[in-house]
Amino acid sequence: MKNKPIQQDLELQASWSQKLQSIIKRRRLAVYMIIGGFLVLLIIFNLGNFFLLNQMRAQLESEQELRLKSVAILAANLIEKNLQDEGLLSLEFGQENQITLLLIQDQLMSIKKTHQLEGLFIIDAKYTTIVDSYSDFEFDISHAYLKEDSTTIKQAWSGIPVASPIHILNDQRFMNAYAPVHNLTGQTMGILVTEANAYFFDLVEQYKNTFFVTATVSIGIFILFVTFILYALRLLIRTQESLSKSERLAMMGQMSAVLAHEIRNPLGIIRGTADVLKSRYQNEKKPDQLFQYIPDEVNRLNKLVNDFLLLGKESKLNFEKNDLNKLIEATIEKMKLNNEQSKVKFHFDAKAIEPFPFDLDAMQQVLINLFRNSMQSIESEGDIVIKTNYLSNKHKNFYQVQIIDSGSGIENPDAIFEPFYTTKSSGSGLGLPVSKKIIEGHGGNIEVESQPGNGTTITINLPVENH
Repeated sequence: MKNKPIQQDLELQASWSQKLQSIIKRRRLAVYMIIGGFLVLLIIFNLGNFFLLNQMRAQLESEQELRLKSVAILAANLIEKNLQDEGLLSLEFGQENQITLLLIQDQLMSIKKTHQLEGLFIIDAKYTTIVDSYSDFEFDISHAYLKEDSTTIKQAWSGIPVASPIHILNDQRFMNAYAPVHNLTGQTMGILVTEANAYFFDLVEQYKNTFFVTATVSIGIFILFVTFILYALRLLIRTQESLSKSERLAMMGQMSAVLAHEIRNPLGIIRGTADVLKSRYQNEKKPDQLFQYIPDEVNRLNKLVNDFLLLGKESKLNFEKNDLNKLIEATIEKMKLNNEQSKVKFHFDAKAIEPFPFDLDAMQQVLINLFRNSMQSIESEGDIVIKTNYLSNKHKNFYQVQIIDSGSGIENPDAIFEPFYTTKSSGSGLGLPVSKKIIEGHGGNIEVESQPGNGTTITINLPVENH
């Protein structure tokens, strides 16, 4: 009846632990969904602005092309009318054409002013200007830049009004349109060129550059935000798991005190009774192994209680300078003596290690637990290789112990340090959790690598400077 409240508390603790894990999973999923939603919105927003910018640029360029072609066609029609009135078949320079060319020039200047153009002129097949409205651009009379539009101008010579892409010259953006000028017989005798400043495309480019900067900054801020959120979430989960683990250990500590009282006293009575029975009834000439079973089982239960006590409460480690290699050698010899019938072979590859502070008894308990697990994983014959080494990095220096066995391996390596988890029918599942607690009490860590059928490697890292 005394154990009933503790049992109920353990059941409540287990139930709360499961609920806590479920809550953590839901919160993690919710955070991931929120982050994913923000990412989708950010991508949609930036892509929408990018496509809108390209659409706006294409629309502006289309409107400018349409306007310039309309002006070029209008100007070409006016010039053709003047030529028809004068009865001229060409626009060649000459005394007889001088008045007509001056009249055409006045018309070009008027159209240029009305439509706010940068230039308006007529060229021949060699790109030489026949008549000009005195362009504000500082080009030579041959307008050499027109050669870039040679393909477009050929279309105009074939009788099709056409506009060119945007040009950049002297850090200025402009666009041209070309319209054929026909004589009385319908033949093309020149190309009328309209030039317009495309300065508003500078604004588009500025907005485009601003957009890319803004998009880059927003993505950078989003990455920092996500990093911070994930870090905070991971820290929160670790804190909750640590609190849950501390609560479980506290509860186990309470139960271990009851176990020590409720189990050790009867075990002492059983052990004493077994000794009395052995002294009374055992024949010294013919020792009976049955009399040893009870003490052995009592020792096993006492060890189980000790492990449970050690796992359930904070133990104080006694740090003194000791030789780790000598401890490993002594532990190997002890395991050989206690398992003389075993066909498992130990191989110790020791590197030079200076004595450093650690708890000798606690570390021997760790080595015994690990050696015993490795031996139990080997069904018949096999090998256990123990390696020691000194490692150093920019953060700290530490000694490393590796225990490599040729056993059957472990299906779920991450679970072996959980209390009461065991793959053996007779095991308590406390040896490795106790070992991990002792190693972490030394400021070190323990890791496991294993695959079913391929053996297991246990790695222990112990800091050189400790306490």
